[in-house]
Amino acid sequence: MTTKETMGRVRPAKHSTAKNVGGTYAAHYRDGVRTKALPTMPRSVYASDASRRNRSIFTLVQKHIKKHNWLFRWTFASERPGNPSTRYYSANKEALRAIIGAYLDGLSASDPVEMDRIEAAVLAYSASHPDTIIIGQRDGYNSVYLNGAWPRQVVMRSTCGNPPIVVQGRD
Repeated sequence: MTTKETMGRVRPAKHSTAKNVGGTYAAHYRDGVRTKALPTMPRSVYASDASRRNRSIFTLVQKHIKKHNWLFRWTFASERPGNPSTRYYSANKEALRAIIGAYLDGLSASDPVEMDRIEAAVLAYSASHPDTIIIGQRDGYNSVYLNGAWPRQVVMRSTCGNPPIVVQGRD
C-alpha cells in the first residue's frame, strides 16, 4: 500500500475498496477511483486432471501437517513471518509432494485414501533418505531431521551457546 505524507501525518493513499462488479475491481483513492479488470483464467486450468491431482496432493499434505502441527509450533522459529506449519511445508515441499504423489499413483479409483498409509509412506521415505525431511529448524540451532519413526522427544542443539530446546512427544 502506498502512503502519502500530509501535514506531518502518514496516511494510506488507498482507503477503501469496492466490490467486484461485472468482472472489474474498483479501488477508491484520494485522487479518484481506478478500475481494473480482474485476472481471468480459462476454466480448463482448474478442471484439468493435473490440477485436480495437485489439489488432492495439497489437501493430503495439509492433513499430514495438521496431525504433527503441535511439534512444528515448538521446533520451527516463530520470529520469522508466517506460521510454523507453512515453514515445515516450505522446507519439505518437494519430498512430501513426491511421497504423496507416489501413494496416489498406487491407488485404484475404488481404494479409499488412508492417512495411516500416508504416514507410513512418509516414515519409509525418511528411513531411506535420512536427511531430507526437516522437522525442526531455528536460527542458532542445528536442524532436526525425521529419520524413521516420529521421535517421542526432539532435542535441538544450539550452535551459539544457547540452551538446547527439548520438546516432549505426545501420546
